[in-house]
Amino acid sequence: MPTLADPAAWAWRLAPDAAAPAADARDDAAARLVGSEWRPTTQVPSVVSLELAAAGLLPDAFTDDNENSQQWVGDVDWEYRCVFDLTDPELAFAADQHGTLDLVFDGLDTVASVFVNGKLLLESDNMFIPARVSIKDAVKLDPGAENTLLIRFSSATRVAKEREAIYGRRSVWNGDASRVYAQYHWGWDWGPVTVTCGPWRPVRLEGYRARIDDLRVRVDVNEDLDSATISCDTSVAFASAAVAEGAPLQVAVELIDPSGGVITHTETSLVDGAAAATFTIKNPQLWWPAGQGDQPLYTVRAALVGPNGVDTAVAKRIGCRRLRLVEDLVASAAGSPSSTTFFFEINNRPTFCGGSNWIPADSFTPRATRTIYAAWLALTVRGRQNMLRVWGGGIYEHDDFYDLCDELGVLVWQDFMFACGAYPAHDAFRASVAAEAKAALRRLRGRPCLAILTGNNEDYAFAESYDLGYDRNSQDEDQWRASGFPARLIYERTLPEVVREMCPEVPYKPGSPWSAGGRESSDTLIGDIHQWNVWHGAQQPYQNYKSLSGRFVSEFGMQGFPSLKTVQTFFSPEKAAAAMHLTSALMDHHNKADGFLRRIACYVYENLRFSTNLKDFIYASQLVQAESAGFAYRDWRRKWTTELRGVDYYRVPKPAYFVIRRELAPLTLGIERRPSPGATGTGTPAVVDIWASNSTAAAVSATLEVSFFDAASGAELPASRFVSPAPLAARPNSATELATALQLPTGAPAASVIIRARLLDPADNAAVLARAADWPQPLRHLPYPAARPTVRLHAASAAAVRVAADRPVRGLWIVAGDGGEAPVPLEDNFLDVFPDEELEVPVADQDGVAAGDGEAFAREVKGWAWRYLYDWEH
Repeated sequence: MPTLADPAAWAWRLAPDAAAPAADARDDAAARLVGSEWRPTTQVPSVVSLELAAAGLLPDAFTDDNENSQQWVGDVDWEYRCVFDLTDPELAFAADQHGTLDLVFDGLDTVASVFVNGKLLLESDNMFIPARVSIKDAVKLDPGAENTLLIRFSSATRVAKEREAIYGRRSVWNGDASRVYAQYHWGWDWGPVTVTCGPWRPVRLEGYRARIDDLRVRVDVNEDLDSATISCDTSVAFASAAVAEGAPLQVAVELIDPSGGVITHTETSLVDGAAAATFTIKNPQLWWPAGQGDQPLYTVRAALVGPNGVDTAVAKRIGCRRLRLVEDLVASAAGSPSSTTFFFEINNRPTFCGGSNWIPADSFTPRATRTIYAAWLALTVRGRQNMLRVWGGGIYEHDDFYDLCDELGVLVWQDFMFACGAYPAHDAFRASVAAEAKAALRRLRGRPCLAILTGNNEDYAFAESYDLGYDRNSQDEDQWRASGFPARLIYERTLPEVVREMCPEVPYKPGSPWSAGGRESSDTLIGDIHQWNVWHGAQQPYQNYKSLSGRFVSEFGMQGFPSLKTVQTFFSPEKAAAAMHLTSALMDHHNKADGFLRRIACYVYENLRFSTNLKDFIYASQLVQAESAGFAYRDWRRKWTTELRGVDYYRVPKPAYFVIRRELAPLTLGIERRPSPGATGTGTPAVVDIWASNSTAAAVSATLEVSFFDAASGAELPASRFVSPAPLAARPNSATELATALQLPTGAPAASVIIRARLLDPADNAAVLARAADWPQPLRHLPYPAARPTVRLHAASAAAVRVAADRPVRGLWIVAGDGGEAPVPLEDNFLDVFPDEELEVPVADQDGVAAGDGEAFAREVKGWAWRYLYDWEH
């Protein structure tokens, strides 16, 4: 019996009356599709681009420049059909005068008309708003009778242009300006233009007389952390007024502890379709961000109980944690602008948030399965990141994503879905936005991972960049409407009203970045900032990140190529030979960042002696990206303040991933060179400062050791090693200056001195608690070494390797020996190695490697290869 969850029940086609693609855009697939028959779907949820590809009618959009020949897909109308039978219970609800049968869509992308047995029941134009419609008057009630669901998807690009003609042309960064009327994948500086359509989230039938419509759970942990109040509000929907007024219904609510035991249970009568219950937990098990503690999850289960027992039940997992966004005034000098803090306090502990901005895991969202989300989130936590910002140009993610964040301790900064543009704010659009926000918050509220909500990504920065009549100090809504930035009504009126209604306990800001008090969004003294004066904007040297910090840096970054193995996937076998070089047209096509060639070449040229061989240049760009991340994280963590993409589409980490992972370790060291006190001008730095950053709740006692090496000879400079005369204390949850104004030794030119610092366990000086290295900048001025380094790599055990070198090596990148330059699965990589120590590195993930079998693992390690800075010069 076919059901709506069965792909075999579904089919798709080009709408018979759809306009044919323009002749200059029609490829062979398009020609074969015009007037096409119904074709079976391969998956549900679905989008038509995936179906076209599965049918062999479209080549892979990510290969060569196939993206260009597929733009017609978004310019025409498509149809999906599902032929289904009703189960006996569904038939019963449809036939019951007091029951109903609903057709439920979790998401339709995007402009859709829904018919059941030829009857139009629903029209939808927002992919983020779920839809529910009764079909009891449209379905056939004969047992075994076939019913037909037809969904017609109108061209989103055409509809967007039609609305643009009605409401006016807006302005945007990235993509066609009409995207503001039907936002989807109109292209960005990180991805292709892939406008598509389809039932992108599940479709199902629900029969009932009464059902639980929503279970709202709020957790309030008291300031002493020894008590948590769980407030549960259950709302019930009825098929008819007669049911609502009929037999009494009870809502049974139980609270289940993280081990599965029932803590307490209560039953409450419905009043006007709602019931409330409140529980108190003494000494709750606290939920912590990753790296700070455990993530115990309680469960609240609500059941609707009628005369015949439980009719329906829902459950939600919750975490007991106390979260505050701390924005306290900071003392300022007389006449200086006011300044406030901006950080998150979890369970009364100020928490350094290090993480990444999250864009959709795939251009075609149905491909993002729970398995893929789990792999991404595991990579996040393994990289010691504890926050992801769900960026406003993507989607409100699948429940699987947020479930995994709850389980793994990953805080979520959630943008609403507006980005880089001047959106409209007419009444119909604002009403759609309000419905969208309510739908999203019904799913997200109550989750321990949810840390903050923000109205948009960079829309205020966009308005500041153009003459849109944006007046930061105006609170006149008529002025807002008349300006080129009317969407302030959304960010400062509509969305805050929805947040106050749905989840007032969650901090909300009108945008990211955004500054209160009529200040520019780039103000570094208040709110968050997006720091793009490296790579974008002024394109400053990344060594300047120290002076480019803010209260909370929610975006920054530097581009770096993905691995050679990933780059090889860009091109078909027929075109690879001609395209696999830095300046090919197809290589350019796969980099969507504006001005990328000039920028990436500039940063590599400024910092490295480089080769234009593709393999070498990839490594050079990755090294620059990693260096950039290191400078930013070290200094911002020293000031206690984030985003950089260190992993590619295939989840292959780049060197920056490992640099960030090291800089987010519980205990780290930082090194800064600067001119001697009293020196003038921009002379060669002559003294060194060293600090420790400790994110744990306890002080750490350690001995500081500082060594100096000559890059030219490779040897440690004689009589130069510094060891603290007594153990030093790294204060808890803060940065501690350990050494100030250490003199550089005079045995080598300053531009040749490499500094290594280590924190040693006072009880065992062989135990290294933290280590760091600082190489003279820019790296292009490093002297040519007297000899090629000799690197030794061997299996230390069945699940670890040891690495050594006979002279200092910068950026040792251990890769598979297949020529693809992809890193092997180690806990750490892109290492600085010094001749007086041997590093032991555990295997990160034993899947796919022979770890556990000592002999097999040793053989595998022998097949690995490696890169390091300037290996192309030998």
